[in-house]
Amino acid sequence: GGLGEGGVAATLRDDSQEPETKYEDYGYNARLSDRISLDRSIPDYRPRKCRHMTYVGKLPQIAVVFIFVNEALSVILRSVHSVVNHTPPHLLKEIILVDDNSDSADLGVGMERYLGHRYPGLVKIVRNRKREGLIRARLQGWRASSAPVIGFFDAHVEFNVGWVQP
Repeated sequence: GGLGEGGVAATLRDDSQEPETKYEDYGYNARLSDRISLDRSIPDYRPRKCRHMTYVGKLPQIAVVFIFVNEALSVILRSVHSVVNHTPPHLLKEIILVDDNSDSADLGVGMERYLGHRYPGLVKIVRNRKREGLIRARLQGWRASSAPVIGFFDAHVEFNVGWVQP
């Protein structure tokens, strides 16, 4: 596997010629994030008993709402990939990305095209014209949703198997 595969800690060599600005811009090592697979595997940390549970009956669909402002593109994409990869398709109604007025060019048209091509009809992007803050941005995501259940998450999370079931 590649960097970070299986949830193993990853580092970059110090001989890189790339500037350190990505760390300063994001508060984390975005250069490293850019090199970790968007579809990496992570260990299942659930207790053994939970791994064998089954759910009888029909569960409602969920909308997953991510709020972000000037987040590294690779981090947002990894969050989207992981929710798609680890949610049963019949339970995932939509993913809503709420951009709270980012000024990063990486988060514009290119991201929209990528997500529209990769996940047609699944991802909605809501863009605030001015910075609204976390609570108002969540409300924007709630308004854009059509699912009976809505989950709000930071845009820098990774989901795992069984996360959506009760």
